Amino acid sequence: MRDIQDIKSDLKTATLRRENIKNVNNEGGEGYNDETQIELLSAELIAAQKAHSPLKLNLSAERSWFNAQGFTGADMQKAQKACVARGYTVADLMAASKAAK
Repeated sequence: MRDIQDIKSDLKTATLRRENIKNVNNEGGEGYNDETQIELLSAELIAAQKAHSPLKLNLSAERSWFNAQGFTGADMQKAQKACVARGYTVADLMAASKAAK
């Protein structure tokens, strides 16, 4: 599996290429833009991120970290931001915890 940063770099290049094609097509008023490369790179990035997810590598440590934060129902936005910074969502953590039981 390729490195996440390599995939992000390729995705950025493909996105810039798409924008350049759109700009040229818009000048002429017609054209077709193929999104296949961006879709493939996006899917590859998601798969790579899931493979390197802390939930997959050490679920018990992530559950312990989350529980130690003391989030309440009113703190869900704060909890979501904290989890995203760690590489997953609250829903991902809950689903992984449920699947591990």
